[in-house]
Amino acid sequence: MRKSLKIHSNDNVAVALQPLNRGEIFEGTLLLEDIPPGHKFALGDLLPGSSVLKFGYPIGVASIAIRAGQHVHTHNVQSALRGNLLDKPFVSSSGALNPNQAVPSTFLGFRRTNGKIGIRNEIWIVNTVACVNHTSERIAQEAARQWVTPGGPIEGIHAFTHPYGCSQL
Repeated sequence: MRKSLKIHSNDNVAVALQPLNRGEIFEGTLLLEDIPPGHKFALGDLLPGSSVLKFGYPIGVASIAIRAGQHVHTHNVQSALRGNLLDKPFVSSSGALNPNQAVPSTFLGFRRTNGKIGIRNEIWIVNTVACVNHTSERIAQEAARQWVTPGGPIEGIHAFTHPYGCSQL
């Protein structure tokens, strides 16, 4: 049974699948600390400010120097986001949104030939964490292969991924 897992070929951390002990070698890396199950360890040296890659995506940045084989967690990784996000206005493609502004009661739809109202005939997969980017892309590809046909009721299936980790917006 595997005791650790490097999820993506670009990752610079691996995940302990069960408790790992200092002095053991996993994923070609000598552990410098005990690693709890579900936690990460560095596969190479990480300089402060360098990206921590898991699932092939950055999940944060090293807040201090991390040596290969060290435990990687909140004590040495921080969000790449800066500043107080609550003080920043939400900006959509059409500009900043004013929460006090009345929203018109319309939508971008169309009337079908049978008289019913329709909107886009697409399925969007919007994940909330980068750890499932690859999975959501694969789901979209497989679902599109099975369900999207010319002139069919579903025109497209799309995954909208992002580069942020579990503790980031």
